[in-house]
Amino acid sequence: MKSKRQRCGGPLGLDHPALNSTTTECQAYRRVCFDQGSVISFDEAHSPANRTSVPIPRLNITHLVYNWAGLEGNNDRLRRSLSSYEPLAYRFGSGALEASPDLRQPLFSNCTVPVVMWTNWIHNFAEAFSHVAARVWALQDGGAMSRAATLVVGTPAGERLPDFLPTLLRPFTPHPFSQRCGTSGGEEEPSPGAAAGRPASSSSAAAGGPANSSSAAAGGPASSGAGRCFQTAYLCAFLYGYYQADYGAAQAIFSHYQLQLPPLPAEARFQGGPEVLKVLINRRHGPVRNLLNSAALVQACNDPAAWRGLAGAQGRGSPIRRVQCREAGLGGDGLANMAAVRAADVLVCLHGAACTNWLFMSKGSALLEIRPYQFGSLARFWADAHFAQIAEATGHQVFWYGLNIEDPALSKPSQLEAARPAREGSSGQLKEARDRHVLLPFDALQAMLLQIAAAGRRRDAHLRQRGSGEHYAELLPGGQLHAVAAAAAGADGRDGTQAAAAGVLALLGGGPDRRWWPWGLLVAVGAAMAAAVVRMRGAAPAGASGLLSSGRTPHQF
Repeated sequence: MKSKRQRCGGPLGLDHPALNSTTTECQAYRRVCFDQGSVISFDEAHSPANRTSVPIPRLNITHLVYNWAGLEGNNDRLRRSLSSYEPLAYRFGSGALEASPDLRQPLFSNCTVPVVMWTNWIHNFAEAFSHVAARVWALQDGGAMSRAATLVVGTPAGERLPDFLPTLLRPFTPHPFSQRCGTSGGEEEPSPGAAAGRPASSSSAAAGGPANSSSAAAGGPASSGAGRCFQTAYLCAFLYGYYQADYGAAQAIFSHYQLQLPPLPAEARFQGGPEVLKVLINRRHGPVRNLLNSAALVQACNDPAAWRGLAGAQGRGSPIRRVQCREAGLGGDGLANMAAVRAADVLVCLHGAACTNWLFMSKGSALLEIRPYQFGSLARFWADAHFAQIAEATGHQVFWYGLNIEDPALSKPSQLEAARPAREGSSGQLKEARDRHVLLPFDALQAMLLQIAAAGRRRDAHLRQRGSGEHYAELLPGGQLHAVAAAAAGADGRDGTQAAAAGVLALLGGGPDRRWWPWGLLVAVGAAMAAAVVRMRGAAPAGASGLLSSGRTPHQF
């Protein structure tokens, strides 16, 4: 009996902090089936034949958005690339009028408990990691979700899952991602090597990989041969990620795959022990956000004469005596990505989903996030809402350093900006700034790596750097590095945009009720975008500084 309970999914703890917030919603269902994208209730509590029946609880997913993933790179600069999910269809069981015998006389599985999840930016590795994988890990780690739960991710109108998602979720469930309820069959899921998304292109699902049919949108949750009718099922919608669980989830995923990691190619291997600061520079190719001189940076970094300044780091008690750089492309092979970053102490990466691989690194490792020209200044409320906040939310188990490029001579336009520049003052200009290519001077990289070397993988030393602003800089014309002041967050711990949205709701008399949250969020984000546009034109409006802080916005990485 004990082994059967371990194989069967249990109830979902809806009061867990990962679910009990204004930006999440979960609905529990009894005696429910899934067919052709519809939720079919056989629960007598909702039956029209029951004189005291109550309405079927409905999950709203129409406030969630996804970006068209038909091209490599972020496509949110394209017209009509952004869409909202269509409402879920609900109905009562129709008895003899059901087309399928298993719906005319349904058998409800008492063992399989599907948890079906919809989320913002499903095609983006970084967003999906924090929204789904981190949240699932937190729920299981806190005892609020059975490890035998059947995990399902809803996709837009029946698309297959991005290849990285099954690999991210496989460590948290024994069930395969190869079958859907309500379909005639399943397709093979991707191998674990297709894991960590397409972080090299920031947002798209891996192109050309094996198909995957674990989509809730076109027929319901995956099941291990249990059919498509369940005694208990949960449907959830996640507007934001669960940052505080990001590092724990990444380490659990790494532990699951550790023995399967491929060997590193010779050119990516480091030599030496803890006295060497091992730096991995992400090499990108494609239409957006390339570090154009990455090979030259590696060559300059590996010149011993470049690191005479390490004496200062040693004087601060750091164990670092040498610096060594390697280059690798963090692309569609997730296990290769994990192997590459785990061997390093520092990941140097342009802003984008590839930076998420930093979470697979050991404690005390560092991310140096490079922001393309004007992105870190004009869109700071957006840029600072991701990795900088993840480091803080996870207790600085891994360290974040940032460098904003503010010299136009170090910038090249992306393919789309070069072909079709955005209208002046539009939000498209912020996306253009995000997607520009960068020429990074070695002197600037060297200065930031010296700061990281001085911390020497020690959390207390890094926190002292944060206190003095040594971890975050902007590179001005003429090669001048200037410290960036810390952005303000809400006094109650919420980030700037969430606090602003709550303030707008309070003015409207609404309060942080989940029904009104999306509207308040849109107002807050609209104000932040307007303030940024005004800044682009040369002047910031009075009182705009709070909205231009590190607020979490519905933009993707």
